[in-house]
Amino acid sequence: MKKGLLLLGLLAFNVFGFEPPKVGQIVHYTSLQAVEDDGSPSIQPAIVTRIRSADGKTALHIFYPKGSFVKDDVPYAEGGKPGCWHLPQ
Repeated sequence: MKKGLLLLGLLAFNVFGFEPPKVGQIVHYTSLQAVEDDGSPSIQPAIVTRIRSADGKTALHIFYPKGSFVKDDVPYAEGGKPGCWHLPQ
């Protein structure tokens, strides 16, 4: 492994506090708007398309029942905070 890639991996681990996701990995994205019948934000599947190790934000391709879209600079937050991604449980 090249030195720069190892350093990049270590920086990402420190930002996330766990092994960072990889491009192509499925994560969960919590919508910003109330989508569910009870008015709560919905959790949608997403695929990681890019990772910024400096601040831990990622680019995601997010899938909804009626379409999909790409969102850049999505932060990580445990527990499903709206507008953030988290690992499937």
